[in-house]
Amino acid sequence: MRVDGESLTLTVEDDGMGFGRGAVRRGAGLRSMADRAAEIGGRCTVETPVRGGRGGRVRAVLPRSTAPAEPASPASSLETL
Repeated sequence: MRVDGESLTLTVEDDGMGFGRGAVRRGAGLRSMADRAAEIGGRCTVETPVRGGRGGRVRAVLPRSTAPAEPASPASSLETL
């Protein structure tokens, strides 16, 4: 896990079968994670293979805040003539 000024990154990696051709897909877990990340302005990626032709990596990059930015005050948005 890594946190910086704008985002939180969570990476999970293993050295198993991965998610490539022939992998059994039961359910909607990975798709659901990607959909939920996108709903809040983030992204979720899946990479396979990652080590010596094996394994998988799931990485979610999420915004630290989903609150909308505060609008500029009227005085600060005026142009100086």
